[in-house]
Amino acid sequence: MLPEKTSSYITVLPATRSEIFDFVERFRSEMASGYIEATKVAIQLKAMEELIKTLRADKQIREIIMDEVDKYTEKQFEIQGTTFEKAETGVRYDFSNCGSSKWGRLKKEKEKIDNELKEEEDFLKKLSFTDNIIADEETGEILNPPVRSSNTYVRITLKK
Repeated sequence: MLPEKTSSYITVLPATRSEIFDFVERFRSEMASGYIEATKVAIQLKAMEELIKTLRADKQIREIIMDEVDKYTEKQFEIQGTTFEKAETGVRYDFSNCGSSKWGRLKKEKEKIDNELKEEEDFLKKLSFTDNIIADEETGEILNPPVRSSNTYVRITLKK
């Protein structure tokens, strides 16, 4: 049976670092013993990621949290062993309207260099160790393919 209030789902989860550590240890043990299917865990973890991302981005939820935090006059305060600090986050600057020709020139140069770098990286990615020796026509340098590394895991996509 589902809880009457959706907030019940979140309020029963760990809320401190030690609770999180204990939760992970117990959860890992339960998974290892086969108590829960790994694929079901993967689905729930993906759903929780999406849920948290959506909750954090929700403008109304952010406003409600800030309204509560603004009741405290201190810039930094503690509740239940957790520190809250009022701070500017996500500060951005738009330099396009500053009227600086130097900035405009540098921006264009950077974009040109970024494009050239991407083209060179795309070319180098296509090299392989099985190719014949390839040399840079301008410098004569022997070119090698880039070192590639990756991790294998599963990509999970929630539907609907």
